[in-house]
Amino acid sequence: MADNFTILDSVSGTQTVRTTDLGSNVHIPLAVSDALPLADVTLTRPADVTAYAAGDAVTNSTSAPTALTFTNIGNKNGGSFTITSAMLISSNQAGNALFTLELFNGSAAPTATNDNAAYNPSDSDRNNVCGAIIFPTANVIAGSSNKIYIGSLPPLPASRCNSGTSSIFGLLRVGAAYTPISAETFVIRLFGFRDN
Repeated sequence: MADNFTILDSVSGTQTVRTTDLGSNVHIPLAVSDALPLADVTLTRPADVTAYAAGDAVTNSTSAPTALTFTNIGNKNGGSFTITSAMLISSNQAGNALFTLELFNGSAAPTATNDNAAYNPSDSDRNNVCGAIIFPTANVIAGSSNKIYIGSLPPLPASRCNSGTSSIFGLLRVGAAYTPISAETFVIRLFGFRDN
């Protein structure tokens, strides 16, 4: 059985910790390995092979891009969650690049940058950043037709969806030069815990 406890910290005041009940009122924090899938999205880049420079945005259009939406990452509008791990699955088996995913918990999706243009969110969008996940080239598993990048997360505190939604949003960028394949797909999966 799992239970949530609210604890005090020195930064934000309170945090929610999800624990396992061992019986006799003994609780231990759930391990990262116990994390559940929270949400996943698929991004299909444009049907071209234009190389990316370091710092370029990876989006679904060169003229009318949209941000990624991770739906129902909270169990209700304004719900809180903790991301403990992530993976990015690319359909480009031969590719190898450093990717960074920025996460936003604003009331609306951030304005996405055109694909292959320099990543440059507005200051107002950046005010809603609730975390970032780096997918380094060292954490890669190559398959027969795809490549899986395992996310490297700094300690991410529990976060909360905006009061009007149970979703958060994401923007992807490359950290080094990268040659894509036409209409390359990226499946991004987030794992962790939804708090009550």
